[in-house]
Amino acid sequence: MYLPSSVSFTTYTASEILAISCVEVSVPASFDSLGHPLPNGLYDERMGPLKMDGICRTCNLGYFECPGHFGHIMLPDVMINPMHFDLIFKKVASTCERCFSKAEKKCGRCSFRMPKFSRSCGKVFRNGCFMRPCDILITLQKACMDADQYFLRVVPVVPNRLRPINHCDGRVFEDSQNIFLTKIIKCALAVKENVAASENIDIMQEKRPNGSEREPYEGLNGAELPCSKEFNDLISSVNEYYDSSSITYAKGHTPNGIKQLLERKEGLFRKYIMGKRVNYAARSVISPDPNLETREIGLPLVFAKKLTFPENVTPFNHDRLRRAVINGPKYPGAALLKSGDVVTNLLHVPEEKRVSLANQLLIGRKTVYRHLNKTDFLLVNRQPTLHKPSIMAYKVRILQGEKTLRLHYANCNSHNADFDGDEMNVHAMQCYISKSEARYLALNDYNYKVATNGNPIRGLVQDHIVMSAVLTMKDYFLRPSEYGNVLQIPLLSKEAHHEKAAPVCSSGVLKRIIVPKPAIRRPVTLYTGKQVVTALLQSLRLPISMRRTSRLKLCGHPEESTVVIKNGEMLTGVLDKNNLGPAEKGLIHQCGEVFGDNVYNDLLTAVSQVINKLLVMDGYTLRMEDLLLSEKGEAGRKAAILEGRMHIDSAIRRYLEENLEHGATGRPRHLDKSWVACLDSLVRNSMCEVASEVVAKSMHKGMLRNFPYNHLILIVQTGAKGSLVNASQISAMLGQQELEGRRVPLMVDGRTLPVLSETTAESGGLIFERFLDGIGICAYYFHCMAGREGLVDTAVKPADQGICSDVYQHLEGVKVEYDGTVRNNGNAIVSFRYGEDGLDPTKVGMLKDAEFLKNNYAELARRHAEERNSTVKLKGSVAYGHMDERHREYIGLQHVDLETLSEWRRVLAEAQPGDPVGIVAGQSLGEPSTQMTLNTFHHAGVGAKNMTLGIPRLVEILMVASKNIRTPYLTVPSENITEHFKTVNLIDCLRKLLVCESWVIKNSERCKRLRITFEIKKEAELVKSCVEERFVYLLNKKIKKVHKEVSSVAEPDSTGESAYFVFENESTSDADISSEHETVSDTSAVSTV
Repeated sequence: MYLPSSVSFTTYTASEILAISCVEVSVPASFDSLGHPLPNGLYDERMGPLKMDGICRTCNLGYFECPGHFGHIMLPDVMINPMHFDLIFKKVASTCERCFSKAEKKCGRCSFRMPKFSRSCGKVFRNGCFMRPCDILITLQKACMDADQYFLRVVPVVPNRLRPINHCDGRVFEDSQNIFLTKIIKCALAVKENVAASENIDIMQEKRPNGSEREPYEGLNGAELPCSKEFNDLISSVNEYYDSSSITYAKGHTPNGIKQLLERKEGLFRKYIMGKRVNYAARSVISPDPNLETREIGLPLVFAKKLTFPENVTPFNHDRLRRAVINGPKYPGAALLKSGDVVTNLLHVPEEKRVSLANQLLIGRKTVYRHLNKTDFLLVNRQPTLHKPSIMAYKVRILQGEKTLRLHYANCNSHNADFDGDEMNVHAMQCYISKSEARYLALNDYNYKVATNGNPIRGLVQDHIVMSAVLTMKDYFLRPSEYGNVLQIPLLSKEAHHEKAAPVCSSGVLKRIIVPKPAIRRPVTLYTGKQVVTALLQSLRLPISMRRTSRLKLCGHPEESTVVIKNGEMLTGVLDKNNLGPAEKGLIHQCGEVFGDNVYNDLLTAVSQVINKLLVMDGYTLRMEDLLLSEKGEAGRKAAILEGRMHIDSAIRRYLEENLEHGATGRPRHLDKSWVACLDSLVRNSMCEVASEVVAKSMHKGMLRNFPYNHLILIVQTGAKGSLVNASQISAMLGQQELEGRRVPLMVDGRTLPVLSETTAESGGLIFERFLDGIGICAYYFHCMAGREGLVDTAVKPADQGICSDVYQHLEGVKVEYDGTVRNNGNAIVSFRYGEDGLDPTKVGMLKDAEFLKNNYAELARRHAEERNSTVKLKGSVAYGHMDERHREYIGLQHVDLETLSEWRRVLAEAQPGDPVGIVAGQSLGEPSTQMTLNTFHHAGVGAKNMTLGIPRLVEILMVASKNIRTPYLTVPSENITEHFKTVNLIDCLRKLLVCESWVIKNSERCKRLRITFEIKKEAELVKSCVEERFVYLLNKKIKKVHKEVSSVAEPDSTGESAYFVFENESTSDADISSEHETVSDTSAVSTV
C-alpha cells in the first residue's frame, strides 16, 4: 500500500497547460445563429459534450463518461498571475535594480537610489509610470529568480461540464465564467490587431530574428508591445477572471471569479468537498434529565435501533450475538449480518431464516451489526464546537418511548447548552479502537477541567446548588426514615463503576454503607444535613480532608463560612457553588484530584440524586414575601430616593457655581464638550452613590423575610442563579440605564424625551422605580432602549470573528513531541518546553497547594504505593534544595516523602507527547471571543473604554497589528518594587522575642532591669545597624519623655534619675541581639514605659 509522504501545491506552467489542452479558444463567441457550438469557441465540443446524448470529439465518450478536457487562450504578452501579484510586488519593491541586492532607500552596495513603487488594480507603477509585466519578468530573471511560475503566457479554459449551460423559458444562458473569458479573447485580439497595424507585420507568420518560427506561448515581441488602452483592458480582464472582487456590475450582481468559486463558506471546498453529513450519526433536541448519571446520555430507542456497532463473532460473545440476530429488528437485536463480502439486512428477513443464520455464526468470519446498548459509548457534540469539551464521549442509557436526547444539568457548561430548543449530534463509533479511545480519552470523566486555564467547567447548577446549601445549614434536620430514604437512591442502586473504590456484591450494589450516629437522640432522633454528606463521602470511599471558603456568609455563624471536612466527615460550612459548582478547589475538584478522574462523575451523580429526592420531599420555590420589603425597609428606600434626588441636584448646582463663567445677562458664555463630559461624569458618579444607598437600605436589612430565610436572596448568595443586581431591580430600583456605555443621549433641545425636564436625574436614564410595582412610560422606554442594545449585541456577530479561524489554521499542526519540545508540521521548534514548564494546565490543579498535599498525603500515597516503593529513582527537573527546614516542618512530612510525592505529581501533570497544544491554544482564544458581543464588554461607569474592548480589540491586536493601540494596557510588576519603599517594623524581622526582668541594686537604689533578646530571621547585620542607630535612640527618647512626665507629678524630693536603654551585642554569631534597659524603681514609671 502506497502512503504519501508529503503533499504540495503549485500552479500550471505554460507548457503544462498546452500539454493538457486539446483546443485553442480564439473565437469570442459560443454558438452560431443555429445554436451549434462554434469551432475554437468557448463551447467547442472537443472540450466535452454539452448535452446528455452528445459525444466528446476528443475521447469519443458520452456525457456521463467523459471527464472533460481543457482548452487554452493565447495571450499576446506575458501577464502577472493575479494570485501571485502580492509576492511579485514585494519582490520587485525589495530588490535593487542594478546589483539585485536587498533594497534600501539608497543601496549600500552600488549607491543606487531606489525608485518609488506603487500598485493599483493589478498593475505595478515605478515612480508613477506603468511598469509592463515583461519588464518585471526580466528584472526578476536577472535577480536569479525562477519567476516564470508567477507569470501567465496562456490562460486555461476549464472543460464544458464545469461551465454548464442553463435553460430557462426556452432560452439558453451561458455560465458566468464565459463573461470573463470572452473579454480576455476580445482584448487579446484587439492588442494583436493594434500591434499588427502599428508595425505592419503578419501576426500568424511572424519569424524570429534568426529565422526560426516563434513558439506560440512566448508572446508577440512582448518587450515591444506599446502600453495602450487595449493592453490595460487585457490586464484588467485577466485579473477579473481570477479575482472578481474588485469589480461591480450595474445591476449589483458580480460574476464569480476563480477565487470566489473556491473561497469562503459558499465556495467549492467548504460547500461541496468538505463533508457535512456522516453515517452512524443522529441529531435531536436535548432535554434535561437529572436522574441520569452525569457520564450518561439518554438515547431514544428509535436511535438505538438505527445506530449499530459492528461486532465480530467469537466464542466469547456468540450467545449474545446469536440472540441479537434472532431478535432482528426487535430490540435488543441486530440490523445487518455480514458474512465475508455478503451483507444481509435483517429488517425484512423472517424469523425462521434469522434463526438459521444465527446457528451458523461460528462458521466462517461473521460480523453482526447489533443495536446499541448500555455498554456502548457515543460522541456527543453541540455546534458550534468552540473548544475541546464541546465534544465528549458519554455512556449510553437507552430510554423507552422518548424522542429527545436526555442530558444531565452538570454537562451544560461544557457544551454551552441550554434546554430552550437546542439540538445536539451523537456519533456511534464503528471499531474497537475508537470505542476504547472514547472510553479512556474522550469520556467526560477526563474532561472535567478546561485547558484554557485548568479550572473545572462541569458542576451542579441552579436547584441543586441552592438545595445543597439548605441541606448543609445548621438548622436542617431529617428523621431516620427520611435520612435512609434520601441515601438509598445514590447508594443502594448505584452500579459500581470500579471495584476498588466500592466493594460490591454479586447483584452489583454496594456491600456496605457507612451510616454515622444521629446527631440528636433525645427527645427525637434526628440527623443533620451535614451527616448526609458524610455518609455519601464515606460510603463512596472518599475520605477527603479539605478546607474551602463558601460564598454564603451566615450572620451569627462565622464558622459556617468555611467548609471543613476531615477524613470524609463534614464538620462545618455550607455547600454552595464554590464547592459543588464548576469552581476551582471545590469539593468535587479536590476529591477528583485525590481519588481519580472517575470520582468527578460518581460524586456529582450521588449529590444530584440526593438533592433530587430532597426537592421531591420539600421543594424550593419563591414566594411573594421574598420580594417584599418591610415597613422599615420601605421607609428607608423612600428616604434614600428623596435624599438621592436632592444630592444629585446639589451636586449639579455646586458644579455650575464653581465652573460656569457668566456674562452680564447671567447666561453661560462657554460650553464645550469637555465641560459637558465633566458634568456628565459627575452626575453619573452621584447616581451610582444614590443607587448603592437605595440598595443598601432596601436589600440588606429591609426585606420582609430576612436572609437566610429569604429564598430570593439565598438563591443569589449561593451562586445558584442571578446576582444582587437582579434582586435589587425587582425589590429596590432599576438604576441607571446606559447606551453604549453612556447615559441616554440628548435631543437637539437638550432633553431626552419631550415630556421630561432638562435637569432631573430621571431624564438622564436613572430609574427609581422597580419591577415589583411596575415602571412608568418614560422608564419603560429607557429600559427598552438598553434592552434592545443587549439583544442586538447578542444576535449580531461580526465577520471579524473569522480571525479565530485564522488562528486555528496556523496552530493546528503544533503539538508536543517525544523529546518534550513543541513543534509544528515542518518539524520546526516552537518552544523547548510546553508552557515553559512542560505541564498540562488541566493536570496542574493542586500541584502547588501544600495544604492539600499535607491533608491528603496518606490517601495519595496509598493509591500509588507501587510508584512510591519502586526501586527506580525518579530524577526530575524540580529542585528541592531551596526548601528550608521551616517549610518541611510546616508540611509535616519527611524530605524523602515530600520529594517523592512532589515528583510523582509533577510527572503525572506533564503534557503527553502528541498533545495538540496548538489547536487547544487557538480554541482557548476563540471560545471566549465567540462569547463576546458585537462590540464590547459593557462596564458600568467605564464608557470611555467601552468601544475599544471585545472583538475590536482582538482584531486590532491579531489582524491590524497597529503600533498605536487605541486602549493600551501596561502591567508593571510593582510588588517587588514597593517592598523597598514600605515601612518595615522590627517585629517583621524577628523570629523570636524574649523579655526577662530582674531587680538590681545600682547607686544604692533598687532598679528593675529588662533584658530583651531578639532572634532575627535574616540579614542580621542590617537589622543590627538599624537597631543601634534608630531603634535604641527612639526608645531612649520615649523613655525620657515618659519618665519626665511621671517625675513632674511625683514628690518634689524624689530623685529624678532618668531611665536609659543600652545596646549590648553579646552573640553576633547566632544572630542574637541583646539589649539592656535600666530604670529607676518608681513602679508607675516602669509600668508606663
